[in-house]
Amino acid sequence: MKKFLLAGAVFLATGAGTYFLIQEKGMDLFEDPSTAAVSGAITPFDLYGAAAKTGSPFVKVIIEHGVYVYFVNYENSGFVPKDFKIPAGSSAHFVNKSDKALRVYSKNQNTPYHVLNQSLSIKKGGIYKFNFTTKGFWEFYNLNNPNDTGSITVY
Repeated sequence: MKKFLLAGAVFLATGAGTYFLIQEKGMDLFEDPSTAAVSGAITPFDLYGAAAKTGSPFVKVIIEHGVYVYFVNYENSGFVPKDFKIPAGSSAHFVNKSDKALRVYSKNQNTPYHVLNQSLSIKKGGIYKFNFTTKGFWEFYNLNNPNDTGSITVY
């Protein structure tokens, strides 16, 4: 009887540990929309947005605490992807992978778009996180390099 209880405890602990590790690491990572085999999973259109037909690079997405998190890389050539769509309530993580300072700033300084403005610049390896709760067309640029632009359509 003790062996069964011990085996059951080990099984439960292993399962719970794996679950919390996945949640903590923000896993549920879709590297390619064609591998998202779960029914109702993210579609390529959601991942690529308006740029899907132009061959824009893939948008990396994770589910973190029930929220979709989309990654926008800032590279030496600018924002990648440059333009895409996300559902309201999702977050975008702007990851600085360039040799330049990054300060995300909204092109439209009217309400509600001005809240996207980043207060400080970040260096290579830094991340700026923003939760998009309001639907609309959010155009942005790097305040330190104004020619580097992008947009997110929140639907």
